[in-house]
Amino acid sequence: MAEEQSATEEKKGKGLIFIIVGVVVAVLILIGVVVFLFMGGDEESDHGGGNMPPPPQVANLSPEQQALLQNEAYRNPVAIMPLEKEFVINLKSPDPENMRSAGFAKFKATLLLADKNAVKEVDVKLDIVRNIIADSTSAYLATELQGSQGRQKLANAIVASLNSVLTDGKVTAVVFPDFILQP
Repeated sequence: MAEEQSATEEKKGKGLIFIIVGVVVAVLILIGVVVFLFMGGDEESDHGGGNMPPPPQVANLSPEQQALLQNEAYRNPVAIMPLEKEFVINLKSPDPENMRSAGFAKFKATLLLADKNAVKEVDVKLDIVRNIIADSTSAYLATELQGSQGRQKLANAIVASLNSVLTDGKVTAVVFPDFILQP
């Protein structure tokens, strides 16, 4: 009789473990389904089923930065050419009598190019490119470069000036990975 009771207790113990494992598996499956549904399971219906991903949605970007995300040159540059040497440029002085009040900008620049041929041309004309960037930057007051709009204005001026001297390629944008301003 003791053996029968021991055998039934073992069957109950195994049955209880089987039930617990089954419940845990069912709960995990249920959690997986809920997470899948809430995280956007059907990506094609979200943006028309095309093969282009939707534009990134970032809440903390300024309107200028959001506009840059829409620019194809920033999203899919054909060629990226970081300029090795750092720029240290004296800025335009608000008081021509006192050049010490001018300040300076210290930055690195990266060119986004329209094609691979532009890389070779920029490499050959690197000193001219650096001179154009220096001249364009020195035409600004420190107060004009303090905001992102001012730096974007500078980048646009540099692009226009560079494209006027390049013949084989085209610069689509200039970005400043590091930009330090000392007014």
